[in-house]
Amino acid sequence: MTTADIAQKLLETGILQFGEFRENNGYAPLRLHMELLPAYPAFLDQVTGLLGELLPGNIQRLVAAPDALPLGVSVSLRTGIPLIYSRGRSESPAFDLVGAYDSGRTVVVLTNALSDGESLLSLIWRVRQVGLKVSTVVGLIDLESGFSSDCAMFSLVNLTGVMDALKEKALLPAGQITSVYEWMRQNQGQ
Repeated sequence: MTTADIAQKLLETGILQFGEFRENNGYAPLRLHMELLPAYPAFLDQVTGLLGELLPGNIQRLVAAPDALPLGVSVSLRTGIPLIYSRGRSESPAFDLVGAYDSGRTVVVLTNALSDGESLLSLIWRVRQVGLKVSTVVGLIDLESGFSSDCAMFSLVNLTGVMDALKEKALLPAGQITSVYEWMRQNQGQ
């Protein structure tokens, strides 16, 4: 499955939507509805297989971000790697993280999108607080917001690649594509 295939599927399923959306930090010309992913099991299975290929070989556990639980369960079932997930509550890490784990295990954090630095950094911190070793974060799409951490970061696709594919296939109006590219330039590194 190529970037173009993934981009087209994200658009066709409504997981990736374009328009004028208000967010906490202002305006966005796109919105992701990753919660729809399980509604398309064939697509979920395809991206799960590809995500499994991105995982380093020394991983003992997967940790799913609260919004990536369906993705985490699917990757766990596909790879046989046990899953830990965050309930996304403001409890101590020992109560927020659910799963069978021992201190010292090497884990990969799974997220839908590499974008929200604060919540993702908080999850990485909480996972480390219970003694797990996080060195890698894997996501379905990198929104190229300039997010960085001390972890290796991998994604199946990035927003530039998705937009380039949609532009090449003429699946969006030119003005919409220009609006997204401009929004990306303005929001990089924030």
